[in-house]
Amino acid sequence: MTAPKRKPKKATGNETVAQLQRDIDTLSVYAVRYALGRRTYAVADVCDVVKRNIDALNDNSVNVIRRDIARALEDGDAGDPCDVDRWRQLLQSMAAR
Repeated sequence: MTAPKRKPKKATGNETVAQLQRDIDTLSVYAVRYALGRRTYAVADVCDVVKRNIDALNDNSVNVIRRDIARALEDGDAGDPCDVDRWRQLLQSMAAR
């Protein structure tokens, strides 16, 4: 005999917005880490998305992304020269925040 299915608790508007915020932060950090050194179109896409949404990210996420990009640039692991340019541009746009 299986247990009866429980209906999930319906989130309130504030809980939904808070969860979306956490999701955007988490996915942004993951996307940057995936794209660093990837040498594909993903670099341009990720940089564009993060730049467009920079004001939606919390301070911790911004700091993690800055640190990860800076380390990759220092270590020479940021990809091809065109990718390095994109990462540097993203860092510059994040400096204003």
